[in-house]
Amino acid sequence: MVKKYASNDKKEGVGLAYIIENFNKGSQVADVYVTFFDIATKKVLICEKISGTAKGIGMRNYWAGAVKAIIKEMGSSFKSWKK
Repeated sequence: MVKKYASNDKKEGVGLAYIIENFNKGSQVADVYVTFFDIATKKVLICEKISGTAKGIGMRNYWAGAVKAIIKEMGSSFKSWKK
């Protein structure tokens, strides 16, 4: 997926992509691959699957609650990823 991204003006640094595997309404869970990559080479540096529980009213807020939980989980995992 990362290799398919179109190049933009930025030619170096670290990029971040959230690659959504699924939004499962039955289990109320979103599964997302949090992917850090080198922008210049598009080489994947870290790719971790994280799940988040959906919350909220309405379609947008329901799945935004899952994404918020995933971002919160990323914060607690960041130190181990940094190594």
